[in-house]
Amino acid sequence: MKTILYILLTIFGATSALAGEMTLGKWLEINEPVVKRYLTSLTLEQVGRKLKGVKLSDGKMELKGHIYLGNSSDPKKGVHIYKFRYLYRGAKYESYYIWIDKGFPNHEIPHCSGTWLEPGGISVLSGDVYPHSKILADGGLVVTHCVLSNKGP
Repeated sequence: MKTILYILLTIFGATSALAGEMTLGKWLEINEPVVKRYLTSLTLEQVGRKLKGVKLSDGKMELKGHIYLGNSSDPKKGVHIYKFRYLYRGAKYESYYIWIDKGFPNHEIPHCSGTWLEPGGISVLSGDVYPHSKILADGGLVVTHCVLSNKGP
């Protein structure tokens, strides 16, 4: 049974949350608040610095090694936007972590300064593709990844 489940999860691109026998919804319910608390704790003094990251329920260190570029949130409009840069396999990336509070208007996806990573340039925290053309005002965390160059910092 577990072998069949593993094959189905692999074929359909399921996340590590599902592979660990936890539903995606439950995984996000546990981990999104952890990441949001971490993001809201970032300070102006940390701008331009590499982050230690925050540990998720599956042991992954989210945002580890990312350089914090700033917070362009507007809480009065329910908009929370945090910008980062990071290196992965010699390429430079830009990412945003975004959520819109419930009861506020949907928000445009931030502009990509390079080329959207495909697939998964716009995803939920788990890495699953975000299917909407705007950030919905449902409180869900959306993560964007944009390839800036194939060279280091």
